[in-house]
Amino acid sequence: MPLITPEFLIEQDEKHIIIKLRLPYVKPTKSEFSMIGKQFSFFLKPYLLQLTFNEFLKDSEQPSKAVYDPETYSLKVYLEKLNLGENFTQLDMIGLLMNKKSKKNKQFQGRLIQVIESTNNKNDIKNNDDNEENQQQGYVNPFCYGFNNQYTDVFDDLEEELYEIAILDPKQISQENRKEIALQVILKEFDKDAYLFDLLENEQVDEILIYEFQIQNQFTIEEINKISKFGKREYLIENKEQCILGILDILFAFLYENNLFQGDLNQESAITINQLSSQFSAFYIENSLENVLINNYQRALTFPMIRSFEICVKTKNLLIEVLRNKIQIIKILLAVESLFSKAKPRNYLNLIYLQDYIVWAQSLQEDDLKDLSKKINKLKIDKSQLQLNIPIIENEAMQQFQE
Repeated sequence: MPLITPEFLIEQDEKHIIIKLRLPYVKPTKSEFSMIGKQFSFFLKPYLLQLTFNEFLKDSEQPSKAVYDPETYSLKVYLEKLNLGENFTQLDMIGLLMNKKSKKNKQFQGRLIQVIESTNNKNDIKNNDDNEENQQQGYVNPFCYGFNNQYTDVFDDLEEELYEIAILDPKQISQENRKEIALQVILKEFDKDAYLFDLLENEQVDEILIYEFQIQNQFTIEEINKISKFGKREYLIENKEQCILGILDILFAFLYENNLFQGDLNQESAITINQLSSQFSAFYIENSLENVLINNYQRALTFPMIRSFEICVKTKNLLIEVLRNKIQIIKILLAVESLFSKAKPRNYLNLIYLQDYIVWAQSLQEDDLKDLSKKINKLKIDKSQLQLNIPIIENEAMQQFQE
């Protein structure tokens, strides 16, 4: 029987790290523990949990206290801190604490380093990239795609699924040409009558503009379980800025659609979020913060059920708030992953984008995210930047209205 990771939550007080484990249908009296340095290990067949903290535990073979609740099948374990009163950091970032090897279908392995144990020993790191050509410093395959540009062959023999997700075949269109093709699709699909209706007549817009998104500071048990299943990975990041811009692209797509439905997303939302993201629909990301937002606005005024510049501005302002909270960022990525997992074939986007983003985002520094939030706050996107002739369309509409 394969070992599985139990459901768990982590808390702390001045003296202890407190781990609450859910262990149905087993005898907790047979539990085995180990606390050495920064590492904690729990074993009770078929469950295994191994964690590495950033701070030191008191070495022991038994927790200072363990309390079992048979009604909820939960075992609450108290681990003594080596230094009384020390604050243990990043306890919310489950993926960073886990010593679990990430299991990923070979088809979806890119230039990924999978961490077997938390160590600096280079012998303990396995590099899964079989393509030596891609290891050349500075080389980027022009036909690659996905998180960190680490995929090339995922959609081989999946043409039907590919064109349900995207507007182009990334193996046929190089990265430098994808943006122009995507822009032409936007210009073709943009409907000025639909835009003007939402601007002048759609009463739902006012309701959407009052809707308040609630920032959340904690993961649910379901979200923790999902993060733990993705395991711990480290990446050879080619372009950190591009990966961060990729997260912004996804956040804006989700937040715009979430605004439209005021938090009540459905299966159709998966399709719209797919269209609202340049990564998901055309396998490219813009090269600057301003250009990412311009592209987000262009898509938001072309593809969704309601197309409003005011809702774009509301979404941008909300994005500024979300970036100040790393947990909320990851919760949104998890929400998109969940929507796509139920909306095939968009589950392929989970494999080449979202799972990696969820794991990698845990390592982002809070200060860097706050700086990014400030930069977005200073940016103002004007209608004239969108290449959709919106100022002209609005002027013509106002003239007709006055006549």
